[in-house]
Amino acid sequence: MWVAGLNTEARKRFERVLLSDPANVAARYNLAMLSSASGDSEAAIRIVREAVQLEPKNAVLKVFLARLLRDRGAIDEAESLVDRAVDLDPANGEARIVLAAILIERGRLEDGLEQWQAGLLSQSDRHDDWYGYAELALYLGDEAAYDAARVGLLKRFSETRDPFVAQRVARACLLRPASEEQLITIDELCDRAISGAPSNLPAARPHFEFAKALCDLRRGRPGASLARLDGDVRAALPVASGLLRSIALRHLGRDAEAAAELRDAVGGARWDAPSARDLDTWILHLLRREAEAGLPKQ
Repeated sequence: MWVAGLNTEARKRFERVLLSDPANVAARYNLAMLSSASGDSEAAIRIVREAVQLEPKNAVLKVFLARLLRDRGAIDEAESLVDRAVDLDPANGEARIVLAAILIERGRLEDGLEQWQAGLLSQSDRHDDWYGYAELALYLGDEAAYDAARVGLLKRFSETRDPFVAQRVARACLLRPASEEQLITIDELCDRAISGAPSNLPAARPHFEFAKALCDLRRGRPGASLARLDGDVRAALPVASGLLRSIALRHLGRDAEAAAELRDAVGGARWDAPSARDLDTWILHLLRREAEAGLPKQ
């Protein structure tokens, strides 16, 4: 309630500023931010459009409007805006990251990765800006970009207290073998995610346990990994857990069981290229590749 009250008071303050100074772009920007935060995206879009008309060469405004429009499904206009924002300010990392997201939605993964990589050169410390980049790089076979992303993720987020960020960073960093030093840090992230899992969101816990199972595997504990993948984890993530079970079983020398798990998992998902436009699908492809590579050829 108090947050809503503060937002209402702030809104009134910015509205008073605009009454006396209609060309005040900063007030319009802040008013749009408040409207967006309160769920009124239509008002936010209208206010930012007015700001863009006042400052047509303001890249920050164009990126903000593009984000709002993309969320509403207006992809063509959003792409046009961020294209223009990049032209106006090539060093604007946010513009390139938004453009990357749009290109990925269109299925242009390589172009999206290129823009995303350029956007991260701004040294962003926002996890949302990094979320999915490492996975896409590895999915596209760019191991050097993946390794650099892993270093960047651990440098920025290894001390996070947010269990969701901890889980996402850990999982991203475990998609190929890591150094022992990295694995120690990643293991701590997994433990922090599990211990901090909110009790009011039980659906999140299997995802945290899955990351820990992947860590167990990378640290040479396939038996522990296998045990962790039963129950809720298998029910919540049937394909991903099946693929990881296959890899763990192969490490235990149980190739026949590994092959059976792999067959079942592969039959539970779509694998065509048009569907590979999101992080979860990239992870499944990466796990499948690892599972298939480790089994004897039939």
